[in-house]
Amino acid sequence: MKKFTLIVLSIFLFLSIFILEFNIILSNNLSKTNITKIVDNINITDKNNESNNNSNENINYNRELDELYLLAKEHNIKEETVNNIINSKEVKEFISKYISYGTDNLLNINTINITNQEIEQDLNNTIQEYINNNQTSLSNKEQNDIKKFVNQYSYKVTEIIPNLTNTNNLIDKNILSFVRFILGNTLRIILIVTILILTLLIYLLQRKNKKWLLYLGNTFLVVTIFTFIFSISINPIFNLVSRHFSISNALINPFSRSIIKTFVTCSIVTIIISIILLVVYEKSKKTIKSR
Repeated sequence: MKKFTLIVLSIFLFLSIFILEFNIILSNNLSKTNITKIVDNINITDKNNESNNNSNENINYNRELDELYLLAKEHNIKEETVNNIINSKEVKEFISKYISYGTDNLLNINTINITNQEIEQDLNNTIQEYINNNQTSLSNKEQNDIKKFVNQYSYKVTEIIPNLTNTNNLIDKNILSFVRFILGNTLRIILIVTILILTLLIYLLQRKNKKWLLYLGNTFLVVTIFTFIFSISINPIFNLVSRHFSISNALINPFSRSIIKTFVTCSIVTIIISIILLVVYEKSKKTIKSR
């Protein structure tokens, strides 16, 4: 009966640690700071980027870029200038902000509502900031051409932005509530308290023969295995997200890579903890036998 109780406690401890890991990793990776960091490192206009495979989303994305270049050409703006604008610090901050709005709407009950007029005004302000910061490399004619070009193309931006910001309207309410609970602070506190209680119970049940170290070590080993398996499944999940929201993998894949990297790091941490616990258990077992 005691062994059965320990196995049940270990299973619940595994689930609590794994879900807590999931909660912390996804919440941190969807934070504004991390989003800004990821977007900063993306070459948004690179068609040959490894993220841009032959999926419909990326074919459409490349087609949009080609249309953008043609429109720019009508305003006597070179493709290189377009690329510089899109990959500029100012525009990437603009993109990061609206992706952050989308994740905020996903994770929080308070919805951020943005009108098309606000988006267009924000875009114009962003481009004006870019022009102000690059006046030495842009002639007056080029500056005026860029402004006209952005005014003509801004409607495309207002079509894309709602897909990023209105995530709460695009997802089933029950699923949305579940996601918010799984990634919320309330669950995190519950899990931390649960982990402490379960660890204490395992310790109290097996403190005499030091087997609590064995149970905890094996639990962390199982956490490592499941964390690694889950990290492998992240790319397919993000591909589904990409198709659902019609977002190019050029933007989606860097986020999935960031999350995979964090899960792999957690796997390394948990396997180290597991090894330490099991090694200490083996040494303590030898000490007990020698007495």
